[in-house]
Amino acid sequence: MGNTHSLINNKSTNAHDWSKGYQPSESIVTKRAVKQPVSSSSGTLANGPALNVKRKFSSPTSNGGWTFMPFKSTNRITGINNNNNNLNILLPLAEKKGDFRKLVESRRIVISGPIANTFQHVDHLGADDVLFSDDLRTMAESKQFVIGMPVVDSFQHIQHLTASDVLGKDDITLNLFKRRACKHASYESSANKIGIGIVAHAITDNSSTNDISTDSNSATVLANVRRTFVTPPGQGFLPKDTARHHRQHVIALVKAALIDANLTLRDIDVICFTKGPGMGGPLLVSALIARSLSLLWNIPIVGVNHCIGHIEMGRCITGAKNPVILYVSGGNTQVIAYAEHRYQIFGETLDIAIGNCLDRFARIVDLSNDPAPGYNIEQAAKLGKKFLELPYTIKGMDMSFSGILAYLENNVKKLLSDGAYDINDLCYSLQENLYAMLVEVTERAMAHVGTPEVLIVGGVGSNLRLQQMMGQMVEQRNGRLFATDERFCIDNGIMIAHAGLLQFRKGDITQIQDSWCTQR
Repeated sequence: MGNTHSLINNKSTNAHDWSKGYQPSESIVTKRAVKQPVSSSSGTLANGPALNVKRKFSSPTSNGGWTFMPFKSTNRITGINNNNNNLNILLPLAEKKGDFRKLVESRRIVISGPIANTFQHVDHLGADDVLFSDDLRTMAESKQFVIGMPVVDSFQHIQHLTASDVLGKDDITLNLFKRRACKHASYESSANKIGIGIVAHAITDNSSTNDISTDSNSATVLANVRRTFVTPPGQGFLPKDTARHHRQHVIALVKAALIDANLTLRDIDVICFTKGPGMGGPLLVSALIARSLSLLWNIPIVGVNHCIGHIEMGRCITGAKNPVILYVSGGNTQVIAYAEHRYQIFGETLDIAIGNCLDRFARIVDLSNDPAPGYNIEQAAKLGKKFLELPYTIKGMDMSFSGILAYLENNVKKLLSDGAYDINDLCYSLQENLYAMLVEVTERAMAHVGTPEVLIVGGVGSNLRLQQMMGQMVEQRNGRLFATDERFCIDNGIMIAHAGLLQFRKGDITQIQDSWCTQR
């Protein structure tokens, strides 16, 4: 498969109980759903209603068209704190061994993992340089701090201590949840955007029953800062250049996020980072900063799946209960539904993602990358008047976009030089063709699952024409469309923070030695 998730579920989807819908307390791992056969002649889904193979859509309107379910219609996000108080934020990344030792001793921090990758200018410190083993156990037992990971590699001469040796997992959770709200910072850098988000979840503490929980559908955004690596027109972004950009700006973004939230690092309960999928170099930036702050401030970390972050943020904002999910971005194109404690993939791209197709077309016609190629295509498409027939490739529940791109690459110069079409016409034709394919596959998934809800997530999901076309289909099926604007569709830190807390509530804490990233 040409996509980020290759886990295959060999069970037939007929055995799935789709009526149960989404249960936020369950583990969430994406698997592939077995596709049902579709008749190419009638477009009839097995065990489902007859569908039009290629739906006719009304013309795009100047005001964006379809009225979809916007995030403003809910009160689930209580607002963004823009207090710009001047805070003296300390990010203690010491460059000298002596200063580092003083920092550790003064803050009573125990380094329980190798530090070569995190502190390249600091020599390896044995634990005897910081705290002796007896002192370590005494402090841990007195609950002055919590050891959240095994002592590994660099400190093999010290008896290994895990969290269960010091404090039970329940005790750790109780200790972290004593506040009125659990504040968690997150770091997202899977592609050309790096985002830092800080989100607070309300906590209900019933001391009589030891019942500790959070409202998974309620979140307060304290900070949501983001920076995009923009290349000149006609160029894409390379992983090494993107990673360099993220490294240059990550510390400033952390400071800005803490200022917006009116917090310090001592106030953060959990650190979340994007574990993948994404581009390897950029992903490592968020993983590195998460490890560093976790070690220095004794904050647990949680690695989050990028796709799950998009979905959980969309559900939180819109209030969608059990939707068919269209996940469309620069690196992913998937139609997903939830069953048997897993997100099941119904259809996906067979080659390149839809966002990648749009980006590469923008390079062909030399459109600007600022603020994003897809956005500039959307604006140009509004001015298009002539429709050009393009390849339309759907294989069962899967889609193919490479043929469309190849056709345009081979013919764009001739089409433009003949004067029959201009760039606006080509942008208009490309959008209509691509989004019609997405609507068709999404409708088939709705018919099989039996849900009236559709949720669009991912960067391409902020396109108003896509929302309009999807809305027309959903309205004809007496359903509801849920979508958000670019603040929450495009990659951001708060989506990783929200999904990370859902994992943290179930005791899913990433150990330092497991905080690696995966591109797929």
